[in-house]
Amino acid sequence: SSFIKKYNLNDITTPLSLVGTQKVDFVNDFNSLFKSLCTVFDKFATIASEKKARCCQTLMAIAKLCLNGSKINKAGIMKALKLGKYRELDLEPLKEHELITIDKVNSNLHLLGLNLEKNPDLKIFSEIIQEYWQTINDNSEDAQKWMETK
Repeated sequence: SSFIKKYNLNDITTPLSLVGTQKVDFVNDFNSLFKSLCTVFDKFATIASEKKARCCQTLMAIAKLCLNGSKINKAGIMKALKLGKYRELDLEPLKEHELITIDKVNSNLHLLGLNLEKNPDLKIFSEIIQEYWQTINDNSEDAQKWMETK
């Protein structure tokens, strides 16, 4: 989002005009942004190749629900992914790859968050997910609203 703000990219009425070193800065910032995204996608590919595809959705749900480095409990993640209460989240691959932190408050309550300390690239990933990705629960709520208006 700082990239968008820096170059005023969310205002379509103002033309993007870059002169001199601004062009170089823009290209460098753009490349840096995409390198961060590629790092995150590489981690996804690693996890997915280990046949842990649900982990990718879990990581996306954590990124969506944990605003500004906050934590969320497992029940919130399961609700976002529309998982029944008897389904288990497989968090081990995410923990092994140091993508998340798990704080055990007690035997029943575990708080999950992104491990931004070990993976600073997850910050831009989190911003994109929070802005654009809809959880399965969001999609079903939107569908329900649409059906009610018909």
